[in-house]
Amino acid sequence: MTALVVTSNFRRVASMQWVLWGSELSPFTLKVAALCRYSGLDVRLMPADGGRIANLRALARVTAARRGWSRPAYPILTELDELPLVPYLIDPRRNLLFDSSAIADWLDNRPAATHPKLLPTSGAVRFAARLIDEYFDEMGLYFAHHHRWVVSASTNDAGQRLAHEFRTLVPAPFRRRFAERFAARQVRRLPYLFSVAAAEPERYDLAFHRRPPGRAGFPPTHELLEEGFRRVLDRVEPVLRAQPFLLGERFSVADASLYGQIAMNLSDPMAAAMIELRAAATCARRP
Repeated sequence: MTALVVTSNFRRVASMQWVLWGSELSPFTLKVAALCRYSGLDVRLMPADGGRIANLRALARVTAARRGWSRPAYPILTELDELPLVPYLIDPRRNLLFDSSAIADWLDNRPAATHPKLLPTSGAVRFAARLIDEYFDEMGLYFAHHHRWVVSASTNDAGQRLAHEFRTLVPAPFRRRFAERFAARQVRRLPYLFSVAAAEPERYDLAFHRRPPGRAGFPPTHELLEEGFRRVLDRVEPVLRAQPFLLGERFSVADASLYGQIAMNLSDPMAAAMIELRAAATCARRP
């Protein structure tokens, strides 16, 4: 596996510190982790690197915010907003931040910040960084989810890895079922993320709950997503062969967003093989 794959590069400490509550299966967790590393934050990934008590405390904090019992510290919610599932950044005082792009903005503007801006100050370059960030947060997610649950459907072990991350919160007898239910849920979500199978899902040599679903009245999109992802790699690769980052000599939120989506699939064997063959320089990058 290439250097882009995150296999717990978060420092393990006993005391409360900055906590990233999320899963390494999530491209947005990987994105926030890259933002935090660049910003010099000492961040602990939980629940993967947490003990039972610490994980229960962090889960209680996240649950309270999601149920409206407390308010996130940043960004400010409006009546039209809803809290996403993951990731959340929790500061040493247990204030909760969410939304990966908003966290980049917050990291740039916090009083203790000493790093060069994640969002460049130049108007044109700042716009480009925002545009690339938004693109990968949206289209990149469609590509990554499709390549995990369709392209690597027969070889990925995402469910088992999530069960391992939650091992302190899910009793051992229930972890296999936890993994299976997660995988089935992610497969059911494929059409929601615009990955729609042809009308003959039985052509996939998979257990029924792992077969990519179609959607009545909606054309199949698998070939479109795979071709779209190949085009992205073909355009990013020469840029990263010529310069260290997407926008030049400095890391930015655009690189973190690209990294999250690409690194997600580098732990999915069949998708990873395609990416490594097509975009070696991109694979070699690790924020």
